[in-house]
Amino acid sequence: MTIRPLAILVATATMAGPVVAAPPLEAYGNLPAVETIELSPSGMRFATIATIGEQRRLIVGTPEGEVLRVAAIGDRKVSGFKWVGDNHVLVRTHNTFKAPFLLAARQVELWGVSNLTVATGKVASVFDKLRCSGNTVFGEFGSATFDKHTYGYFSAVRFIETRTRDCMVDTSQGVLMSDLYKVDLDSGKVRRIARGSQRHRSWVVGSDGSIVAHDEFMREDGVWRLYAGKDHDKLLMEIDAPVVTPDLTGPGRTSGTVLVFDPTSDRDSVIEVNVGSGATEELAHDENTGTPLRDRDSDLLLGFDTDNPDYPEVFNQALRSRLIGTHKAFPGYQVRVLSFSQNFDRLIVFTDGNNDSGTYWLVNIPKGKADPIGYAYPKVSTKDVGLTRMFSY
Repeated sequence: MTIRPLAILVATATMAGPVVAAPPLEAYGNLPAVETIELSPSGMRFATIATIGEQRRLIVGTPEGEVLRVAAIGDRKVSGFKWVGDNHVLVRTHNTFKAPFLLAARQVELWGVSNLTVATGKVASVFDKLRCSGNTVFGEFGSATFDKHTYGYFSAVRFIETRTRDCMVDTSQGVLMSDLYKVDLDSGKVRRIARGSQRHRSWVVGSDGSIVAHDEFMREDGVWRLYAGKDHDKLLMEIDAPVVTPDLTGPGRTSGTVLVFDPTSDRDSVIEVNVGSGATEELAHDENTGTPLRDRDSDLLLGFDTDNPDYPEVFNQALRSRLIGTHKAFPGYQVRVLSFSQNFDRLIVFTDGNNDSGTYWLVNIPKGKADPIGYAYPKVSTKDVGLTRMFSY
């Protein structure tokens, strides 16, 4: 693989190469100028959050250097973003509020998801058309494209509307309850597809928009249960959880399977459950489990990222081969693969360590090259970075 420079967003100062002059002290203490970069599923677009001057922006562009959209982020706290298809970027934000929805007099963190539609440039909350939601998202449960529409699935706290059309949180069951909604990301239309309860926690939605499974926690007896679908007709799993609670984290490796993280076991197991048969299989445990890697279209599990450059927990062998080869292309550096295209031909890689203060690379597998497209600390040059190395103790 050939590594060579490429100026992609040369118009933005934060995306230019590191400068040669000695940096001021604050250059080391500043937040990263580029926070992360993620490829769209096709690999033909990317999104990044970068600081231009003093302003944080969400930038959507192409590897060829075309800037498609720029949206202001302001002082909102961004916890991440993801592509849904090649036309939507969902940005997760959170802000501190006082006495939200007449609940309390203390400060709390409320979460939201904004949808940037690349084709139009429109930015709006996914619950922009859901009255009384306060644009607050309580959970994200995947996406699906069918019938020529792209949908996202989110939960919102249940409200009641007074006679004067004021909105108040429904506390009739003694706790906050959230319901599951399907949001058309193109039109913004919202429809509730499942009602939650004081016991509901999470749902898994399939690529066809159906609810594959949901979990519930019985606080009164400390029992966690996993059910097929959105009803109680089929119990798949039951775990005593008086202290820590299992999590339903998403689809498994194939359609009709779901993934459960069980912290109640000695191994902190990651378990795949077949919704049809009820069969279970431990895929990994805490010692060697990293971030789940998922298919860009179906969201099915491809494996887990780890610090091991051999990527032993990646089940998809085509992806594993690309990850191993990419890691070898950057000897002497710490390497993290941040995203990849659906066919694994393009990857976004972040390197640091040794004389690298943090570089984002676009790796093009068919062309056998890697191009730098962003720098975490553009004012810190290679000569101003001390050598680092990993050690075990």
